[in-house]
Amino acid sequence: MKAIRLGRPLLRYPTLLSTSTTVAELARQGWPEGLAVLADEQSSGRGRLGRSWHSPGGAGVWLSVLLRPTFPSEQAPRLAIAAGLSVARAIQRTVSLECDLKWPNDVLLNGRKLAGILAEAARADDQSFFVVLGVGINVSVAGDQWPPSLRATATSLTAAGYPADRMALAEAVLDELDADYSRLLAGDWESVRREWQAASSMPGEVVTVSAGRSVIRGRARELGNLGELVLELQDGSIREVVAGEVTLMPADRGPTA
Repeated sequence: MKAIRLGRPLLRYPTLLSTSTTVAELARQGWPEGLAVLADEQSSGRGRLGRSWHSPGGAGVWLSVLLRPTFPSEQAPRLAIAAGLSVARAIQRTVSLECDLKWPNDVLLNGRKLAGILAEAARADDQSFFVVLGVGINVSVAGDQWPPSLRATATSLTAAGYPADRMALAEAVLDELDADYSRLLAGDWESVRREWQAASSMPGEVVTVSAGRSVIRGRARELGNLGELVLELQDGSIREVVAGEVTLMPADRGPTA
């Protein structure tokens, strides 16, 4: 039986500014890999691209984990891909609900965001490499708890008719993360990549990817070696996208460069 890496120790707080901020601070103090911080509420939770993550009290799994991977730092983007797969499996395991995966870090239910992952790589004062992996799952966020900007795009397990015990779900996430992280440490990115693609509806779909002032349109083909989104453009050329916001295009529109 493999050793448990993640969630040992597990620190719980009633409220924090951000679980990821707390884990990063503890990482710089020398806390070991596997440290997990869970909060009932975050007052300044954050997501990708500098966005905030709405984290009301008692309504979700707001969790961050400290990783000290032994693989090269340029492989860190694989962690968010693996974590999305882990979270989707944990949800399925806990409430028997199958979710969709959207590149690079979203877990969707009926086209709405149910969960998100944020992987932040950093170096301590001694230049040791670490990653803070943040997970946010909307468990029982009610409609009137959402800010107006999120009401059309977000959902929760309870809103979808699948109430869940937050602690049981958090433990399932840690268990699944442990298994998928172990695969990455063993060099088995290919199986993680293959399983993510099988769990996502994106491959074969026409998408737009917005990154700053750049907008790229193409057909999503697969994940690249480091977790990039591989697009086929209208002229048949291939483009690998490393970051950006993905939007699915209507089915009757083809890719353009």
